[in-house]
Amino acid sequence: MAQRLRFSPSVALINIGEDDFEASWQWFDRYHDKEFSFTDCASFAVMKRLKLKTALTFDKHFTQAGFERKP
Repeated sequence: MAQRLRFSPSVALINIGEDDFEASWQWFDRYHDKEFSFTDCASFAVMKRLKLKTALTFDKHFTQAGFERKP
């Protein structure tokens, strides 16, 4: 399953660079009252940079962060 996902032409895997890493820490620090993981915050930072508004996830943290989620 992991290999199918990794090599699917329908999926774009995005590595975070230094700017995304710093933005992730800003999310993590700003919303310390939430139970966001650093991985959540990295996703939020990349989504903001790419102007994505919707996440395909069951994770309620995405709606708490202001994104739409589609389970």
